[in-house]
Amino acid sequence: MFLNKAMIFAKKQPILSILTLIFAWLAVAYLAKGFYTLAFDSSPSGARDLLERWQEQQYIYLGIYPYRMNPADINAELGRIRSGGYPPWAFLTGFFMFPPISSTLTRFYHVFLNLISLGILSRFAYQLGLPFGRMAAYFFVFTSLAISSNCTTLNNGQYGLIVNALLIIVYWLLQANKNYLAGVFMGIALVKPNISAPYLLSLVIKRKFKTVILAFVYIISATFAIAHTTRLNFEKVIGSFLNQIKYVADDGVSSINIIMKFGISTEITLVLLTTIGLVLGIVIFQKLQHTSLLTLFACAAVIGRVFTYHRPYDDLMLVFLLLALLTLAFSYPSRLNIIIVSLVGLTLWLPLSIQNLASPYWSIFQNTIWLIALVYLLVNSWERENNADD
Repeated sequence: MFLNKAMIFAKKQPILSILTLIFAWLAVAYLAKGFYTLAFDSSPSGARDLLERWQEQQYIYLGIYPYRMNPADINAELGRIRSGGYPPWAFLTGFFMFPPISSTLTRFYHVFLNLISLGILSRFAYQLGLPFGRMAAYFFVFTSLAISSNCTTLNNGQYGLIVNALLIIVYWLLQANKNYLAGVFMGIALVKPNISAPYLLSLVIKRKFKTVILAFVYIISATFAIAHTTRLNFEKVIGSFLNQIKYVADDGVSSINIIMKFGISTEITLVLLTTIGLVLGIVIFQKLQHTSLLTLFACAAVIGRVFTYHRPYDDLMLVFLLLALLTLAFSYPSRLNIIIVSLVGLTLWLPLSIQNLASPYWSIFQNTIWLIALVYLLVNSWERENNADD
């Protein structure tokens, strides 16, 4: 079996080398544009989200909760907060993400954080591809770096790459059976729960209860700490967060917005899709107790992307699906495996400008492909588990 795989990869080595170079060029183009915008673009759209988070964190330093402020609390230099939607515990993580430095220095600080995050992603992808050869490892790396939303998230100064890196660290710590430390990093990753929260289901199915408990201890403790810092009680802080959910849900690109086009209210849509996503996640994950952690992470990525609020810059969370499908395609080379991973790649590699040309149908196409790919990945996983049992 291994000899057959080696012969297949040897025959396809020139093609793999050419594709790797193409994806390397695409990755460099995307990341160069993204980092330039993050560091230097002074237009209103340049690193806009990063500067909004910086503004919110400055109010935390002043002891004022930034959402739903009283007019008397508005600082003349910082101005009114017109953003919202981040959970209260995110502001404790914000002391690390936004140290007390100027907004200009913060942009360069996040260049540094994102470079580290991309290094972590590259190492993770390289490790997954290395069993298939060094060129395959490079192919895994550059196909991951060439996801167009890597550029978009840098343009906006979003957290996506950092959260992905934190989840990879959780993955490594779980593999090393360092469950308590994994829980701390999982709690930190919940700075952006619409990306990271579905991964808690993966931990529950793998019976990593210590990790889950530590993650909840972190976010509860962080929320109390922020409530104390801003002199608000716990209930008011949570209430403010819940009121902000509608703020972000109305402006996303996911199944939430597709359903809302039929006239269903934001609140009903959120409850409906959260319930569907939770039930679907539990049903799927219960059947995958013995599958790989990578497959579980791929499931969490799809469920999170399709059934919770997101905008295009969050497409990078599907890197776990891409890597799981690449691993499947290299482990069991077949035409169908290549087609499936290529379709998923197409939804991730095309630049946002081209995706926007097909809006709103592109979002429907993406969600359909991701769900089909998830089902395909799960069926293959179940078949391999059954064959192993036989």
